[in-house]
Amino acid sequence: MKIIVDRNSVCAGDDVYNHEMTFEVPESLTVAEFFDLVESHGFLAAIVGNDVAWGLQNRTGKIGEYFTKTGEVTHPEVSIKDKMDEAGGDPHFFVRYYSNPEWAREISNGGQA
Repeated sequence: MKIIVDRNSVCAGDDVYNHEMTFEVPESLTVAEFFDLVESHGFLAAIVGNDVAWGLQNRTGKIGEYFTKTGEVTHPEVSIKDKMDEAGGDPHFFVRYYSNPEWAREISNGGQA
């Protein structure tokens, strides 16, 4: 199955690059496997200090987060194919950068840290 992934820029110098990538993945791909995949392909920007978070979402909403310092992934077993199906088969996903991992946690908890 093919997925198309984009991410936001992490700094002004990162703005000059197109971040969209297409990946051929197995239909069994989970959120945890997704983050392993994109990290191994250099899709996630390298950040000094390595203490940031990346949030995966599609048009149905937030799917999971990856916390770089601890390696924690929220909702690791969620199926990417199921989320794609919920979006009407739309293969587009977006990875949002959080310079402060606590912001990702707050958003996941409905604004309560």
